[in-house]
Amino acid sequence: MGVLYVTGKDSGVGKTTICSALINIAKSNDFKKVSFLKPITNDESQDSLIISKLCEVPEQGKPTKSKSQAIKIIKKADSENDLVVVEAFSGLSFDDHKDIVSSVDAKVIVVADFLNRRTKSVIEFAQGFEDYLAGVVVNNLTLYGTTKFEEVWSDACKKSKVNLLGAIPENRTLLSLTVNEIAEILGAEFYSGQEYGDTLVENFMVGGFGMDPGQYVFNTKYKKAVIVRGDRPDVQMSALETPMSCFIMTNAIEPIEYVKYESEEEKVPILIVQENTLDTMNAVDKLTNYAQFNHPEKLEEAKTLIIENLKVEEIVTNFGQLSLM
Repeated sequence: MGVLYVTGKDSGVGKTTICSALINIAKSNDFKKVSFLKPITNDESQDSLIISKLCEVPEQGKPTKSKSQAIKIIKKADSENDLVVVEAFSGLSFDDHKDIVSSVDAKVIVVADFLNRRTKSVIEFAQGFEDYLAGVVVNNLTLYGTTKFEEVWSDACKKSKVNLLGAIPENRTLLSLTVNEIAEILGAEFYSGQEYGDTLVENFMVGGFGMDPGQYVFNTKYKKAVIVRGDRPDVQMSALETPMSCFIMTNAIEPIEYVKYESEEEKVPILIVQENTLDTMNAVDKLTNYAQFNHPEKLEEAKTLIIENLKVEEIVTNFGQLSLM
């Protein structure tokens, strides 16, 4: 039995993703009964319900705003499970975090965003948990940020004698949306293929004129949505010869019947929007702001990222043996 308390100095740093991946890793090993809790949250949050379904763990009861009640909820779960993963509410004061952690004898992971410039503040926040601290995880490490990570985060943790558990790189899968989500956000209508709406879209490409063959260009990206006017069957057919997730056809123009047929054969949904291609591209540029951790492929990707980049064995030292094979 044990409690792992995942928190951060700021909101939106990736606590839910890390909690979910650790639950999945634990369930794949010696932990027979694992529970996820977010005992204190705002009224709008659906994280607990989403993660319970995604990770196939029991749903928690109604969240509370009472610290003392939250402690009771965690203790009860701890008595019934091999491991309880708690996602902390960012709106709590540090003293409240510390009271909860000490009351349930939890180990703490502090999650920080790589681009957070207040490194010292995050380290001091982590140090405050003293012996309860398992370590710090830096999330969203950029592609060319390794040097900065070593010079800033790694150096700060060494000087402060804070255990740095590793850094998780940025990942397109975790920032992706499903075709259904894109349709809802853009106000698009399904022309065909709505049954494949749960497919993830990781890249966006625009169809147009070019010197290179269309297949060559479209083959440079995978899991993609192709944005193209509905009256461009030449571009559409070129795109269909490469792996893709969906079409976003602009100017409210429906494709010719043959394109619809081939799209159905390839299981590629067609979305139709009223806006022109340029306006649609501008709208697509903001889609990552709506990304949620709510898809099985995201869970598997997060699990892989954590196994490859974090000292997972240190995280679970007090909770039993963990094999990463």
